[in-house]
Amino acid sequence: MDFVAGNLEVEVKEYKASRTDPNVIYYCIHIKKADGQTVIIEKRFSEFDDLNKRMKRLFGNLPVMPSKGFGKLKDPSQLEKRREDLDIYFKQMLARRDVFNNDFMRKFIQIQNYAPETVLITK
Repeated sequence: MDFVAGNLEVEVKEYKASRTDPNVIYYCIHIKKADGQTVIIEKRFSEFDDLNKRMKRLFGNLPVMPSKGFGKLKDPSQLEKRREDLDIYFKQMLARRDVFNNDFMRKFIQIQNYAPETVLITK
């Protein structure tokens, strides 16, 4: 992991199919705390898309969200490319102090559940 938001390292590190429906893909956000503990949060692409829509209403000049494309992605190379694009997008989003400090973003990464002591970016 190479991106630090507050005192957390964040990476969209992998994707995986749902256990109950193999057509549903989750992107796994790995969040490493300063104490070395890693928390993994699973989000669907649609949840990233909802986040993007909310942030666009609040902030200008946001990074470009990877496109939805047409239909369900099933090819592993397409899924990996989407994961890479989401990783870049998410790191760019969290690099903005106003976005990182936003309540909706903090709920999206569930920071209150594992790192309530997280230092907000204040630079």
